[in-house]
Amino acid sequence: MALPTLSASQTTWLFLRRRADLKQEEQGQLNLLLQASPKAKTTYDLVEAFLHMLGERTGEDQLDAWLKEVEASQLEAFTSFITSIQQDKDAVVAGLTLLWSTGPLEGHINRLKLIKRQGYGRAKFDLLRLRVLHLHEAKRGMKDSFESVARRLECDGDRRRFESALGTIARAKAAPIKGRAEAEMSMWEDPFIRLAMASTAESSAAHSPESSRTPCRMFA
Repeated sequence: MALPTLSASQTTWLFLRRRADLKQEEQGQLNLLLQASPKAKTTYDLVEAFLHMLGERTGEDQLDAWLKEVEASQLEAFTSFITSIQQDKDAVVAGLTLLWSTGPLEGHINRLKLIKRQGYGRAKFDLLRLRVLHLHEAKRGMKDSFESVARRLECDGDRRRFESALGTIARAKAAPIKGRAEAEMSMWEDPFIRLAMASTAESSAAHSPESSRTPCRMFA
C-alpha cells in the first residue's frame, strides 16, 4: 500500500492523539508511516511517552530517563524542546507531577483581556474596574446578576431613574447569545447603574455588621 500524503499538521495530529481515539482509516495511515520510517517510529514512541507523563503525572520519576532517550535518538526535531526543558527543568518537573498549575491564572488573564476588549474605544479604567469587581455576579447567571442590580437601584427610591435602569437591564436580558456581550456593555454604560455599583463597592468595606442590617442608603 502506498504511503498516505499528509501535511505536517495532519501528521502531528496523528502523533498527538491516542490510538483508541483514531478512526480506522487514521490508524492505517499511522501504521504505514511508522513502518516506513524508523525515525518516525522513534519520534512517535517519544511523543507517546511524554504524553503519558503529562496525563499520569509521573514526570518526577520518568522525565530524566525520557530526556536520555531523546538525546540518544539524536532527532533534531527535539533539540529546541529539550533545551527549553533543561533551562527550566524544576518548573517542568512540577508541571508533570503536581496537581496544581498556572491554568486558573491564565484563565483570569484571558477574562480580563476579554472584558477590556469589549469596551475598546469607549471605556476607561473606571468602567473596567467596575466590570471586573462585579463580574463575579454573572457566574450565578445573567438573570440573577441583572436582578441584583435592580434591587440595589430600588434602594434609592428615585422611581424615574430606577425605571430607566430597569429598561436597560431588560434589553440586556432579552439580547440573543451572540449579542449579549454588547448588551451587557450597554447596561454598564448606564450612568445610574455605574453609580449604584460604585457606591456599593466603596461602602461595602466600611459598613460594619450592624450597619449592614439597616435599610439601603447608598445614595444618601
